[in-house]
Amino acid sequence: MKYLFKTFVITGATLMCGAALGLLRLGEMVDAPNRAKPDSGHE
Repeated sequence: MKYLFKTFVITGATLMCGAALGLLRLGEMVDAPNRAKPDSGHE
């Protein structure tokens, strides 16, 4: 039973890390066109 719980925790942590990395990558993809434009006016 303890082994099953440990596997569940490791799987959950891996999924959370994967989701976080996916969100970061998605944010970069969305932000890339804005950064490519010189007249964005963020500076």
